[in-house]
Amino acid sequence: MSETKQCNSCGTKLVNKRSHALTCSNTCRWRVWQAKQSAMVPVKLMFNTVHFELVKNAADQHGVSVNEWIHTKAIG
Repeated sequence: MSETKQCNSCGTKLVNKRSHALTCSNTCRWRVWQAKQSAMVPVKLMFNTVHFELVKNAADQHGVSVNEWIHTKAIG
């Protein structure tokens, strides 16, 4: 017997919901989205051309965008 999943926001059991549901309602979905938005802080970085090319090449080698590559390096 499989364990019932819980809402990522309020912890309510996700009974009679889609198998891929993460939240129990639009309100909880909005709360999760809002929490993610407030956790992000926009940052602008300046690179000289040589350093940007190094970053761009590294991102290309990993098959991700420059933003994604920098983000993964910053977060760990």
